[in-house]
Amino acid sequence: MKKKAPLKPTPKARILRSSKHRGYGDLISSIFSLNTKMVQRVATVANQSLVLRNWMIGAYIVEFATAGMDQ
Repeated sequence: MKKKAPLKPTPKARILRSSKHRGYGDLISSIFSLNTKMVQRVATVANQSLVLRNWMIGAYIVEFATAGMDQ
């Protein structure tokens, strides 16, 4: 009977294995960095959404005013 070839470790498993030797400070630093990047990303997406919302509201107001429905 043939032996199956061992499975290659997944990228996540490689990260976990390589991070065993890192210090606690590196762990905290990595978590802090990840959190900072994600907060910045959320802020960017929220700002883009608010700009789009405001532009659409302005377009609705212009359409309403130019259609003569405000009289």
